[in-house]
Amino acid sequence: SFPMVTVVLAVVNIVIFLCSDLLFYKQAEEMALHMTLNAGYVLEKGEYYRMLTAMFYHYDIGHIMSNMLMLFVVGNLLEALFGKIHFIILYFVSGFVAHTTAIVYNGIIVEENRWQVFGAGASGAIFGLMGAYVAMYFVFWKKMSEAQKKYWPMGLVLMLIGLFFGDSMGLEVHCAGFLTGFLIGGMYCLRMRKILEQRSHGERNVYGGDQ
Repeated sequence: SFPMVTVVLAVVNIVIFLCSDLLFYKQAEEMALHMTLNAGYVLEKGEYYRMLTAMFYHYDIGHIMSNMLMLFVVGNLLEALFGKIHFIILYFVSGFVAHTTAIVYNGIIVEENRWQVFGAGASGAIFGLMGAYVAMYFVFWKKMSEAQKKYWPMGLVLMLIGLFFGDSMGLEVHCAGFLTGFLIGGMYCLRMRKILEQRSHGERNVYGGDQ
């Protein structure tokens, strides 16, 4: 089916990037100030909306291109596998957990970063997709064909691209997003595998009864 959620997420990210960097260049700095993630503004001023808006703001062309590449490649696959609702949950929960980690790290653990560090980008949510991608291979590895197994290194390449170009959020954000996505995606995949095994067992019973 058409990956509607993946396309909508990509379009929103690209439109916001174009608006901030091209159409409203003079207001770009103010736009960045209000949309990016900063522990001081969240913890002391209660601007929790930044947990969401920072997922859709990117600093430069390399930043957004690397994130959208991962979104298109992995998002298409996972949206088709999990379904739209589960995909949305995976994406945004991973993003929120990743951003919460950034707030805790920069606002509480390393207090001098509270007003200094401004983060932006979809990398927390997208690394959640990468975590789910890895979980999918762990759960379904034995059932995959040799051709399907050859796509495994693609995930590693994409993660390296994301770490190199999408580093505005910091390693703690990428790790938190990845682990969250791995857990959520793993639960999805284990549930799917159980359903498939039950169906397969039921079919064997039906055919066995016919004999």
